[in-house]
Amino acid sequence: MVKNYLQITVAVFLLLILQSCDSTLCDEGFTEVDQNGGTVCLPDYVVGIEKSTWLGTDFYHSDFGVIAFKDGSWVTSYGEKLELSDLD
Repeated sequence: MVKNYLQITVAVFLLLILQSCDSTLCDEGFTEVDQNGGTVCLPDYVVGIEKSTWLGTDFYHSDFGVIAFKDGSWVTSYGEKLELSDLD
């Protein structure tokens, strides 16, 4: 009888562990990006995010991929300067 309880407890525990495993590394509002040989979570671009300096200067844009805010302008990882109208 105790053996059955132990088996059920172990089975439930394993199911809970397997179910709670999340395949994404990043929180909501961030995107997983391979950068410099590693995986990082970059904040998703939203209008006005460049004012949030605590997030850094690199962001993820759904159309352009990784973009950076440098010297008051948005640039792609290829150095192409973007206009604000491009980012909408």
